[in-house]
Amino acid sequence: MHSNNGPLGAVANDRSEIRRVELLKSAGFNAIRCGHNPPSSAFLDACDRLGMLVLDEFADVWVTGWLDDDYHVLF
Repeated sequence: MHSNNGPLGAVANDRSEIRRVELLKSAGFNAIRCGHNPPSSAFLDACDRLGMLVLDEFADVWVTGWLDDDYHVLF
């Protein structure tokens, strides 16, 4: 799940985030894995309110990094 709202871009307003979670729930999803882009607080609040499980990862590099000094050196 990336941190954009289609034609709205990267703006995160409450209604667009609620709508996104409602659409995912209506499609049968009950969990969301966020990518390396941190989710907005509006998105996390929408998930809390609507009962969506969120896997919020803070990095996408655990073993092999993109750069020499990426987060992988800490794991």
